[in-house]
Amino acid sequence: MKKSGKRVTAVIVAVALILTALAVWFTNRTTDGNSAGNSLQIVSKQEEAYINYCNKYSAADEKIVQTLAEYDSAISSPAVFEEDGHTAVFLDKVTKVGFSVAVPRDATYQISVSYKHAPGKGKGVNIGISVDGEYPYKALESIVLPRKWQNESEIQTDSNGNEIAPSQSEVFEWAVFDAMDSSGVITEPLKIALSKGIHSIVVTRNNEEPVFIDEIILSEPTVSPDYKDYIKENGKNASVSANAQNILIEGESATEKSEKSFVGKAERSSVNVSPSSVFVDKINYIGSSNWSHPGNSISWQFNVNADGYYSLAMNYKQSYVLNGNAYRCLYIDDAVPFNEAKHIPFSYNTEWQAVTIGEKGEPYLFYLKKGEHKLTLSVTLGEMSSISQSLSEQVEILGSIYRKMVMIMGKNPDLNRDYDLFKNIKDLDKTLENSKEVLNALIGSICRLTGKRSDSNTVIISGMMDTVKKMLENPYSTQLYMSDFYDNYCSLGAILSDLTSMPLDIDWIEFVPQNGSVSVKEKGFFDSLAFSSKRFLSTFTESYNNFSAVEEREAENISIWLYWGKDQVQVLNNLIKEDFSLKHNINVDIKITNATLVQALLSENPPDLYLRMANDQVMNMSMREALYDLKNFEDFDSVCKRFADNAVIPYQYQGGTYAIPDTQSFNMMFYRTDLFEEFEMTVPNNWQEFIDISAFLFHNNLQVGMPNTINTFAMFLYQNGGSVYNKDLTKVMFTDNTFVDAFRTYTNFYTEYGFDLTYDFYNRFRTGEMPMAIADYTLYNTFKVSAPEIDGKWLMTDVPGTLVDGELNRTDVAIGTGSCVIAKSKHKDAAWTFLKWWSDRDTQVSFCEECESILGAAARQATANVEALKNLSWSSSDLAALTRQWKHTNTIPQTPGSYYTERMYQQAFLSVVNNDSNIRNTLSKWGELANQEIDRKHKEYNVQ
Repeated sequence: MKKSGKRVTAVIVAVALILTALAVWFTNRTTDGNSAGNSLQIVSKQEEAYINYCNKYSAADEKIVQTLAEYDSAISSPAVFEEDGHTAVFLDKVTKVGFSVAVPRDATYQISVSYKHAPGKGKGVNIGISVDGEYPYKALESIVLPRKWQNESEIQTDSNGNEIAPSQSEVFEWAVFDAMDSSGVITEPLKIALSKGIHSIVVTRNNEEPVFIDEIILSEPTVSPDYKDYIKENGKNASVSANAQNILIEGESATEKSEKSFVGKAERSSVNVSPSSVFVDKINYIGSSNWSHPGNSISWQFNVNADGYYSLAMNYKQSYVLNGNAYRCLYIDDAVPFNEAKHIPFSYNTEWQAVTIGEKGEPYLFYLKKGEHKLTLSVTLGEMSSISQSLSEQVEILGSIYRKMVMIMGKNPDLNRDYDLFKNIKDLDKTLENSKEVLNALIGSICRLTGKRSDSNTVIISGMMDTVKKMLENPYSTQLYMSDFYDNYCSLGAILSDLTSMPLDIDWIEFVPQNGSVSVKEKGFFDSLAFSSKRFLSTFTESYNNFSAVEEREAENISIWLYWGKDQVQVLNNLIKEDFSLKHNINVDIKITNATLVQALLSENPPDLYLRMANDQVMNMSMREALYDLKNFEDFDSVCKRFADNAVIPYQYQGGTYAIPDTQSFNMMFYRTDLFEEFEMTVPNNWQEFIDISAFLFHNNLQVGMPNTINTFAMFLYQNGGSVYNKDLTKVMFTDNTFVDAFRTYTNFYTEYGFDLTYDFYNRFRTGEMPMAIADYTLYNTFKVSAPEIDGKWLMTDVPGTLVDGELNRTDVAIGTGSCVIAKSKHKDAAWTFLKWWSDRDTQVSFCEECESILGAAARQATANVEALKNLSWSSSDLAALTRQWKHTNTIPQTPGSYYTERMYQQAFLSVVNNDSNIRNTLSKWGELANQEIDRKHKEYNVQ
């Protein structure tokens, strides 16, 4: 009986556990967003508007070819050229061309552009196409006409056996491009709906790239068949010759690329990449994180020896989109063979995968005729398009809600007060309810695509959804969730760029005759074990801080120590091998180290060069005679013409110049154009207008940003004709009347107008909580890349100025780093040759573009070379603003002991702002201490 009772008890416990587990599973299934009810296909508002627009009329069945040489002179008069038999307009100095087109009936047309690039900055031409004076939808505002790049030579090998990817050269030839949405939201070729009659169409060039355009083609929209229809169309039982051969294509052998940065790369961590290598770099794949933006494409030429069906296998690695897919649109001879090829998924895995492209275990078959063909893989957002765009729309909506809440409650609301937000914010309940439903549907759609019940993205979206749900359930205490709302909003915005980035690595591609097998066999366990063992042993002999190899040839050798990221050093090393060393017969040995220059000098083994040294360090080293005076080189003055006026001032000491500018950045004014329009505000030109707008925004609980730095203060000082030091740089000018007045003006922003000392500009600008701010221009690309929901709703322009004798002085103060030659170097001439090459426009452009392509557009370098900056990928209006402001920049000189100047300035600033101290007395106190340190240093180093 006892045993029987125990058995019964055990059964009951087991059943209870099973029921509990089922209950938990069921609960999770109905609450984690992966239920059938919320996994419906998401359609963003932008897509829905586009679909409705295209469905306005039936599809066209005729083609209209409009020659742009027949332009409307009332709009513009571009130059017309004969180019390779094409009569084309040249958009360079003239940025737009318009024409009239006669449409025979109401119809929807697909848009194509016939064009040829002209030598420029190496970026695709960005154009907009408007109809009858307006853009029918957002995607037509930005269409990128891609360039074509190819390998300039064969793969090179250095003295250690490491392979070097060849440089890229541009192919200038005519091409017809189906207009595509550059953001990737709309994945089909773009269309316009035109009623019967005469219409005005204007093509506008948005960036600085010149282009020849001869025709705009309006045609019947392309319709790709489904895979089943494709098979029927080509004959289901199409025979394949017994002599048909496998066609193996190495990824690095790509023949066409849309970007210069798409070059072959080396992978040494896996035996399953071809060719594999343990001890040296072998160029064995193409792609990586830079092949990730919608529209980026890579093509391969291949030859087919027999007609018939072929399956397609690839060895790829997609270790970027965690637990998700990267998508590619596949073209054969510039045409998508069937609908399913428009968004081929490449699943996540940290290892290389050899996979045959297909669906549900069945490979897709491609009908190929004997002869030459071209395979193209183009980045597309695929099924992630609607998800990313819907999320972007929600980020914008939720940011707007947060801004409205702040305008009513302020940043720190009273938790015990009822602000009646649902009454004071129009349709807040409906907006939040809709956001909750969309966020829930987004979770379901992501789970459906990834095949997982949750991941890091869905957790973040769930957090936002839960906060919105609590606000709806507690309408009279919404302020309690304001902090959570903001935190979740920031997290939600942070994942936007991840969802629209589609990186991929391709090792090899193989077309396999129907019923054949892949020729490349995956390595087995023992192969992998042997490779891993060799790889482990190589770590004992491989040098990780020697980044480059000195070539075995009769040449002068120089060394550089760098404390940069590995990617930037790799870019520099490649440029040196491909360009500098070949041109000048000088070997460069690069070492990555965290050792300081002082440590290098004490070791008696210093490098010949130091790049990107901070201003104050240049002074510290030059007064200790550790750096060489670059004025000793005859062509020094001509090299300095590459930089802005006054750019070398921080590197001067005792009549010498000990570095040339390497990087330089300065402030610009960022503002939200949509909110300025909503509040009917004009962009401020002077500081009084800036203060007036700030007062209005503060009255509405919004904020304005002003950086708390000595350089920002110096902007006010220089605009009023003042200076930080006296003429001989022996004393600070803290008690000078101009200095005192500028200091009072600057500190008033914090003491009188309520500006914050610290703030999260990035997220506050996104929400609109901070519609205007002074900030470093390098933040431009951060917003461009990471805040797509406000794209087109903000601009940057010159900083406000001070009226002096009836003229507006907009002087700004720049900061930067310099590159120098070490005084103990035995190769000073060779080192100077390197600095001239390094600071040259073409080198800086190449370095900046390569870094940007690897690390993303947000990593754009702040080059000090003025012409190099102009050749980077800026829009026309932004570049005009940058160059305009750069002409009005100045710099703060350095002197022995100047490191103390900034410390004493900061003490004075905090004393006035935090303690309401008397300005003149405070400046006198801390200025005297600064002068004592400067005097001590001048005596110590016998400065005359």
